[in-house]
Amino acid sequence: MTPDIELDPMTADTLEMDLFRSERSFRERDLTKSLAGAARRSTDQPFFRLRYNLPEKERAEIRERGGELDDEFRIDFPIQVAREVVQKSAPGKRSDQLRAIKAHLERLQQTELEEVGRDLQKLGIDWSPPPKDYAGGLRPTDYEVKIETDRPNHTVTAGEPMTLKVTVKNRGTVPVYQLRAITKSDGVYYDERELIFGRIDPGQSKTASVPLGFCDVEGRKPGSTAPVPENAPRKCKIPLDADPRSDVVRVRFFAEGADPPRDAELRPTIEALPEPIFAYTYQIVDNRPGNGDGQIARGEGATIYVTVKNVGKGRSYETQANLRNLTGDGLLLHAGRFDISNLKPNEVRNVEFTFDVLDVLQEDSIHLELSVVDRDLRVVSSEKLKLPVVQSPLVLQPASGKVTTTASAPLRGQPVATAPVVGEVEKGSVLERLGTLGPYTKVSLGQDRFGFVESRLLREANGASKVAFRPLLSHSPPLLEVKPAKLATRESKVRIEGVAHDADRVMDAVVFVGSRKVFYQSNKKAADPTKLQFSFDAELQPGINVITVLARENADTTSRTTMVVRRDGPNGEFLPTPKADLLDSEFDVGFGTE
Repeated sequence: MTPDIELDPMTADTLEMDLFRSERSFRERDLTKSLAGAARRSTDQPFFRLRYNLPEKERAEIRERGGELDDEFRIDFPIQVAREVVQKSAPGKRSDQLRAIKAHLERLQQTELEEVGRDLQKLGIDWSPPPKDYAGGLRPTDYEVKIETDRPNHTVTAGEPMTLKVTVKNRGTVPVYQLRAITKSDGVYYDERELIFGRIDPGQSKTASVPLGFCDVEGRKPGSTAPVPENAPRKCKIPLDADPRSDVVRVRFFAEGADPPRDAELRPTIEALPEPIFAYTYQIVDNRPGNGDGQIARGEGATIYVTVKNVGKGRSYETQANLRNLTGDGLLLHAGRFDISNLKPNEVRNVEFTFDVLDVLQEDSIHLELSVVDRDLRVVSSEKLKLPVVQSPLVLQPASGKVTTTASAPLRGQPVATAPVVGEVEKGSVLERLGTLGPYTKVSLGQDRFGFVESRLLREANGASKVAFRPLLSHSPPLLEVKPAKLATRESKVRIEGVAHDADRVMDAVVFVGSRKVFYQSNKKAADPTKLQFSFDAELQPGINVITVLARENADTTSRTTMVVRRDGPNGEFLPTPKADLLDSEFDVGFGTE
C-alpha cells in the first residue's frame, strides 16, 4: 500500500505536543509513517494522509524500544488499518481500490480526531470545532499576544531548562476555535514546538507553555546500555554541549474558521559552558608478565599507565578514558575503558590499561588509539599509537638496594636516549634499584611500575622508599579563548578575536565559517612560540553563521571552539538562513594542508 496511505501519529503531550508538526523525522525516527512500518521511500504523494491518535503511553513505549521490535505481537493501529483496507478492497485497478476505501478512511479519520480532542480535554483544552453557523469575523488585530520565557532576558546557560510561554487574549466579539501555534527557528532547540490553546471566548485569555531544548528520560544516554530507573521522568533542557548563539524564534498561529493572530517573535540567547581540556601522558611497561626492559615483545603482557589532567576552565561531565585495538588479531585488550567523570579544573586521574601481545601477531608493530572523551560536552583528546614489537630483548644487569636522586631526574620508559621522557622523579626521592644497562638505572615507582633514569643523577641511599614522581603531560591541546564582537549583528562582518596558549608551542590557527575556510595564521616565526594571538573580520551570510576556530600544538593535538553568529537585516529584521548554510552547520571542519 505504500505510498498510497501515510499514517501520521498525533500525541497530546504537555512536554512534546505533537499534533501538527510539519516534519517528524528528527524527533520521531521510531514511529511508523506508513503501512509498511518505515519512512516513505518514494517521492510520490500519498493518496490519503491518515492522522491518528497515538496516546502518550504508547509513544513512550515506542521510545523505550528504540529500533527494536515489540517482543509481544499486538494489533496496533497500523496493523488494524492494514487489515481493514485489505478487507474492504475489491479486486481491480489500484486507483479504483483507493477511491472505494476513501469514505472509510475519512470516517476513521474523524474518529481519531475526536480521540485527540478527548485527550486534550483531559489537559484542560477545549478542542471543539466551530459550529456550522460560525461566521468567524475575527481579524489579526483582534488578539493581544504576549510571548516570554522563564529566563531573564531570554538568556539560558547550556545544560539548563528553558520554557516558552505564550498568552493570547481574544479582544473580539466572537469566540476563536482550535487556536494553535507552532514555532519556527533555525535553531533546532526551538524549532517545531507546538502550543495548543483551543477555544478562547471574547474577553478571555489562555496561556500555553512548551519546554525548549531536547527532552529525554532522565538518566538515559544515547548509545549507552546502562539501565534507566523505572518510571524515570522525562526532562527537557538545552544540551550541555550547546554552542553560544542568539536565535530568532517565530511563533506562527492558526485558527479554525477565523483569522489567527499575527506572528510573534522572540530572540533567545544561549551561553555555552566553560569546557574542560584533557592533557595526558602515558608510559608503556612490560610487567604482566614481561622481561622488564620497557620494550614490547610477542608473548608479553603490558600496562599503559595514563595520567589525565583537566587543564581547561570548566569541569567535565560523563568522561571516559579509552584504549582501542587497531591491530586486530594478535593483540588482546583486557582493561580498555575507564570512567573518569566529573574532572574539575586542575584535577588529575590515573588509569591503567592492560593488554597482551600474542605469539600469533604477524606485524612488527601494534596499533592502538588512546582517547579521553567527555560524551556530554563532545570534548575529545585522542592519539593513535604505533608501538614496535622487538625480536631481541635488552639485557639488563640485575641490581638491588636503594638510590636517591641528587637532582630532578627525567624518567624514561626504556633505557635508551631516544626513548621519550614520561615524567620526572623529584630530587631527594628514595627508590628501589632493580637493574642497570649502560648509563641508565632501572628503578621501581611502586606497584609493579618501573622506569629508567640516568645513573649519574643517583647515589646510594638507605631507608624506606619515598617516591615523588611527576608525570610530564606530553599531550596537551592549546588553551583557546575566542570571543566574537557580538552574537547578533546587522553588519555583513563580525570581528573575531582570540588567543591560544600552550606550555610547549602553538603551531597555527584556522577559522571556518560553515565549511568555508576564511582565516589561517601560522605561528612558526613568532617571538613567543607558546602564544598565538589573532583578530580578523569574518564575512557573514544572512541568518545563522557557524564559526569554528581551531588551534594546533601539532598535527595530532588540536583545540576547537564553535560559536553561532546571526546576521539580521539592516533594520534588525529576521533574515532566513540559506539552506546550504544550514547544511554547513553539520560540516566537520579540519585543517587540511597549508
